[in-house]
Amino acid sequence: MKNYSVDLPGLEKGKYHLFGKYDFQVTEADTALHLKVDIPNDKYLLKYMRLRLIDKGKTSKKYSTQTEGQRIFNIMKFENLNLQPNGGKGYSIIIEGVPPYNTASEGN
Repeated sequence: MKNYSVDLPGLEKGKYHLFGKYDFQVTEADTALHLKVDIPNDKYLLKYMRLRLIDKGKTSKKYSTQTEGQRIFNIMKFENLNLQPNGGKGYSIIIEGVPPYNTASEGN
């Protein structure tokens, strides 16, 4: 189990934000992934975030808008997601969102 803590910058209303990107390898068949994203001081923001799991072994990426090999989750917690080795190409998890309000102080 790994825990990561991140300090969020000031967020701008209606603007896309990349909160994090994590690359990892799966070396054993039927690897279970458990993931929970939490913002203790702003639970409301979680409603406007999503997770993207990208299997880099399944993407041909002829076009930048292709979603082949991607799973998109509109929840910030899942358990027992079964992943398989993909020839050493790995996976990426992207945490992104568009907040409905500003968190940055005026004048910054």
